[in-house]
Amino acid sequence: MVDKYNSIIVKLGRRANKANQLIKEMYSIPILSVKDISKILDIDFVPANKLVGALVDSGILRETTGYSRNRLFVLHEYLDLFLDKDK
Repeated sequence: MVDKYNSIIVKLGRRANKANQLIKEMYSIPILSVKDISKILDIDFVPANKLVGALVDSGILRETTGYSRNRLFVLHEYLDLFLDKDK
């Protein structure tokens, strides 16, 4: 999974460093809002939102609320490792 993420993140160009930093942080906290992400990465909301959009488009993150505000994003493949699929 790490290699898969790295191969996708490299394609993000100048956002790759922040994306890599975010993914590493999400191994500890796999569900975050854009506001949380902007604080963690110490960047403004708009760049954080664009980064999240790129990670959603690439399939790394998934939006979970279905809302247009107060959205939460999950590192879904990583979180699935801990969930019991039989329940």
